[in-house]
Amino acid sequence: MQLLVQEKVSLNGKVEVKDLNEKLVFKGKNASRKKTFLYDAEGNKIITIKLGGFFTPVYTIKKGKQKIAKMKQKLSLVSPKFNIKELGWEVKGNMTFTEYHITHNGEKVADINKKSMVALLETYTVDIVNDDDAAAVIAVVMVVNRILQQKKGNLVKSLKR
Repeated sequence: MQLLVQEKVSLNGKVEVKDLNEKLVFKGKNASRKKTFLYDAEGNKIITIKLGGFFTPVYTIKKGKQKIAKMKQKLSLVSPKFNIKELGWEVKGNMTFTEYHITHNGEKVADINKKSMVALLETYTVDIVNDDDAAAVIAVVMVVNRILQQKKGNLVKSLKR
């Protein structure tokens, strides 16, 4: 399944996920700084993403009331990495995460490629092997984007000092 993810970079960031025929598949919306929702095309809430953690951000992803994943960045000198124990997934990418991959036991789950950023709108293509993984993959993409946006914000703040 190939999807196009468009994320508006703002405080109340909105995400639209469409298939190659431009048909809406998912919609995402920040409810607050610490909570984000993913809805199906009919507007039913299917995923909740909550930010927690004290010293390092930890994101909990729930499908309904069931926790399906917990994400925090794994320290790496070469490139950023995330391990998602609950799903058995590993997320690896280049230094800027413009291209990254989700794998399960070395097998491809999804490939994500940043296509462009124009006027605060980031666009990604997501190639997912198993359609049943689509909502969880999009939730992972949303978390990775949020972490990258926070890091960019922290870098800009430190440069202004």
